[in-house]
Amino acid sequence: MSAGGWRAAGQWQQAGQRRACSLAIASPRNAPRHLAPSVVRDHLETFLAAAREDHGKALARYVEAEMRAYLACGILAHGFLRTRCNACGKDLLVAFSCKRRGACPSCNARRMCGTAAHLVDHVVPAVPVRQSVLSVPFELRLLLARNPRALSAVGRIF
Repeated sequence: MSAGGWRAAGQWQQAGQRRACSLAIASPRNAPRHLAPSVVRDHLETFLAAAREDHGKALARYVEAEMRAYLACGILAHGFLRTRCNACGKDLLVAFSCKRRGACPSCNARRMCGTAAHLVDHVVPAVPVRQSVLSVPFELRLLLARNPRALSAVGRIF
């Protein structure tokens, strides 16, 4: 990592003095980034069984895998990385994340921020951008969704 990373965290210089190790102010070791809501944790098996019973077949495998990965995200018991400050010798355990897109709010937020940064830095040109939003009454939305000519006409008028 860079000089601002974990390896050199205890070696920063500030006005000729060694700065305190940043590992000391990290979040508590056993506190994952998020805790799965107790509703999901306590009732996942019940939900899966009810869905199997109601629909006559199980949910798609990827849905079940997504929910189980969400429950394991950020928990040290499911895997972690150990980092050490070279200056003070403190250890920090960083729990693995599920890196899924569906159910995990923590991983979704990280992906969303990364995508937004990529768009701003590499995709959207450095010129003023304008966005307009047209709200259509509920009664007209179905008509516009089904009729491309009506949607085009509304777009031209707007």
